[in-house]
Amino acid sequence: MAASKSHSAGVGVLAIAGIGVAMVALPLMMLTVAVGSAGQGSSCGADASLTGAALPPGGKVVGATQYGGPGDPSTATDHGAYVDHLTGHYAFAELSSAGLNYSALGGLAPHTLLQISYGGKSVIAEKLDVGRGGGPVGSPPTARAIDLWWQTAAALGVSGSGLVSLAPAPPGTPESAALVPGAPTSGGASASLVSDSVGGCVPASFAGADAIVALANSQVGTHDAPPGSNCTPYGPVCEEWCALFATWVWGHSGVGIPSNAYSGFPYTWAQAHGKVFPATATPSPGDLVFFGSGPGPGQSDHVGVITAVGVGGEITEVDGNYAHQVSRVGPYMPATATSHGQRAPIYGYAQPTP
Repeated sequence: MAASKSHSAGVGVLAIAGIGVAMVALPLMMLTVAVGSAGQGSSCGADASLTGAALPPGGKVVGATQYGGPGDPSTATDHGAYVDHLTGHYAFAELSSAGLNYSALGGLAPHTLLQISYGGKSVIAEKLDVGRGGGPVGSPPTARAIDLWWQTAAALGVSGSGLVSLAPAPPGTPESAALVPGAPTSGGASASLVSDSVGGCVPASFAGADAIVALANSQVGTHDAPPGSNCTPYGPVCEEWCALFATWVWGHSGVGIPSNAYSGFPYTWAQAHGKVFPATATPSPGDLVFFGSGPGPGQSDHVGVITAVGVGGEITEVDGNYAHQVSRVGPYMPATATSHGQRAPIYGYAQPTP
């Protein structure tokens, strides 16, 4: 998640791109190959939901900050809320207007494409992250609504904080337009050959899955205090808290599940209120994954929140009470769970209904 730090007040105000801006790098980006695979859902290509339709047709000017990259040691990784690696993407994070609502731009859908302009330059960027937000920036002071991933900022010539112009991407713009041409990704491959999500576009089958994934990712690094005490923000008492975390994430993302500390509880709850799947099934982002021999008393060992599923079936999850903190685990193949730090194999998955 974007850190949304307060940048130095000495940073100059950014010029606002005018009408007829120079489309720097965009023609090259349009030549990159389309990403994703046909038939995997509309999230694998730009459509009406991905083109910033919530913005005014003429665009708007907002406060922006830069994050990530070599000049930002406080952002330790390039993980985004909706992608495992931001490197190689012209990416941005929508910030929060109140609390952690991630809605400073009206709550754009994940993977929304925007045309971001500054100083006569313009790029197509994709919403791959969210952030906390902060105070106004620029002159005149303008509400901060967006964080620019450092590669987006570099393409525009942005440094620090200031004002940028946002507009919907032109209709029909492919998601490949938001890939940095020829840039290496964290995995070392060419960005033009990398999908916008881990292993490819995998649509979630629960309408609130994006909220679940974003919230789970935002909690990574939260630990019990003092360490080993099992005292966390996720439950009313100090006790084993992997299931407290999982039910907290679902509950705060619109799922009507009560808080419970037993790891098998969300599975049995989903049997009555949602859907459950065996270990051989392919889960979706936002689902819960369960470890042990079954959901019964003494059988269930652990539960985590799935945040990404690759086209090959590999999963990435965010787990509470993993080494006494909220940790990201994976990607790994489900059949190899015990080789990736889990104490027991997977016995099933649970998914809430819309």
